[in-house]
Amino acid sequence: MAARQIQRQLADQLDAPAPSPARSSRVQRLGDYWQRKRGDRVMPARADIEPAEIKPLLPYLLIADVFADPVRVRYRLAGTAVCEAFGRNIAGRWLDELDVNGGVPFWIEQYGRLIVARAPIFGRACGALDGVELFRADWALLPLSSDGTRVDQCLEMEDWIKGTPIADYGDRRIDWSVTALA
Repeated sequence: MAARQIQRQLADQLDAPAPSPARSSRVQRLGDYWQRKRGDRVMPARADIEPAEIKPLLPYLLIADVFADPVRVRYRLAGTAVCEAFGRNIAGRWLDELDVNGGVPFWIEQYGRLIVARAPIFGRACGALDGVELFRADWALLPLSSDGTRVDQCLEMEDWIKGTPIADYGDRRIDWSVTALA
């Protein structure tokens, strides 16, 4: 789907007031760090991100290359906690090659929103079995730009604050819900 089509489809959603996102402390710290690095620009560049400044967050981080037309995502880096949740290292893999909670179409839509809005998106993923929540992760997608205008990378976090799924997201007994909060 072309970026213009995504923009038209999401325009109403982007104009609607978003619920106040509840965020884990790690997601909040990363969001605050991104804001500081952004300064008065729309978004920071990957070169602005200094791993030593966010060392405690590194296991939960991903950096992805983001392509707009069509929307595609390739994971460049994945922290150890993320790889543990996936059950393998996903660096170098494309989103559409992975089994992800919420499904690939949900995440393609979120990256499309990120490209159009050029603003952070926060959310939560939950996994329940027979109505009992077993897993919960707060997540963030934070846009990065090498030219100051176009989103070409994304700084991301998955913070599994309840359980760690050592993921078999295809386990049909677990009811996954993934929600974008803002």
